[in-house]
Amino acid sequence: MGTNGSLSGDPTPGGRTTVQRTIPVIGGCPFERDWRCVSLVLPVRYLVLASTDNGHTVSLKWNIICDQPIDLFEIERSIDNIHFDKVAQQDATGIRLNFLEQVMADDNIDVVSAPVIFYRIKVIAKDGQVAYSNIVIVRKQKTAATFSVFPNPANDLVNIRYYAEKETEASIILFDQLGKLVKTQKIKLNKGMNVVPLTGLSAYSNGVYQLRFGIDSEMQTSKLIIQH
Repeated sequence: MGTNGSLSGDPTPGGRTTVQRTIPVIGGCPFERDWRCVSLVLPVRYLVLASTDNGHTVSLKWNIICDQPIDLFEIERSIDNIHFDKVAQQDATGIRLNFLEQVMADDNIDVVSAPVIFYRIKVIAKDGQVAYSNIVIVRKQKTAATFSVFPNPANDLVNIRYYAEKETEASIILFDQLGKLVKTQKIKLNKGMNVVPLTGLSAYSNGVYQLRFGIDSEMQTSKLIIQH
């Protein structure tokens, strides 16, 4: 290129020419617009996150194409889609440049009480640059609360323990070894943990009984051993 940008001039190579570098200020912060500056080139060309709720855990899977060497993947979780916390990290050793790679991880959600959980993947490059995946939403599966009985074997009394989400009424039904109904009882449950006694078991002979515990149309069953 010749003088003043013309297409004519001395084509002899080896000349030294200063290229103008301008750093305008945008929003009060300097912004490098020179095409030679690579600090604004993101380390990731393609990054898509997907999730599957397995009940107690969430399986996360992300596909990625990297343009620069990657150091770490950080798994971030949120319950409000605003504040994200790192819950795990994975070494990115072995991730090839310019290849579609797939990475997987699991997260235990038993400790999360919120009904909706948000996830994203934070990618950290070797040079410190950061990129984020899309955000996925997981709605926790509702699982029925289970009841337990103790002591078991029992002599005359057995306690039924159950956590109720609200005040409600439950039914207790006892069947003998032949499937014959031998006892029914209605109980009132308070919100929270309940321990309800079932008495009078000494009137029944030793053996394995079927204890049913139900709220509305939902019935759960446990074996109860009566032993005097």
